[in-house]
Amino acid sequence: MRNFITYTLLLFTLIFARPTFGQDSFSKFENNKEVNSYIVNKKMFDMMSNVKVDPSNQQEKAYFDIIKNMNNLRVFSTNNNVVKDQMRQAVTQHVANKKLIQHSTERNQQNTVTVYLDKNVKDSNFSDFLLYMESDDSNQQHMVFILEGKLNTKDIKTIMHKMDLPVKDLIPN
Repeated sequence: MRNFITYTLLLFTLIFARPTFGQDSFSKFENNKEVNSYIVNKKMFDMMSNVKVDPSNQQEKAYFDIIKNMNNLRVFSTNNNVVKDQMRQAVTQHVANKKLIQHSTERNQQNTVTVYLDKNVKDSNFSDFLLYMESDDSNQQHMVFILEGKLNTKDIKTIMHKMDLPVKDLIPN
């Protein structure tokens, strides 16, 4: 009987604790109605990399080669001031948990854009990239851009250019 109670409590704990395993600082934004999100996981990147590309188009071929090395892409943005504070905290927590280092920051009249890379950057190769854009204007959006995979700075610049993000100059060479 004692073993039954022990196993029941253990099972109960695992069932209800399970949703918190594997979640990170940004999971809470995925279904938040105040947050615009764009999420692509490894399976989708694998499917995208299998698309037939015209072999004579070198630019598209290079883009699909980059996709093969991507594991995860998440973009979150919001105008909600409460969520902006939560995002700022999530960035701080993510940077600490992943041991990312601040690589560059650009500040203009409207925004501050900060780029974080994993600490083991060697020869311009890295596995974790986080771009955080925050605004002093409460009416402007905050944005978090997270990319994970086997990447290099040229890949990131290509992705930023393809997505038409105005921060490609912040990416290291």
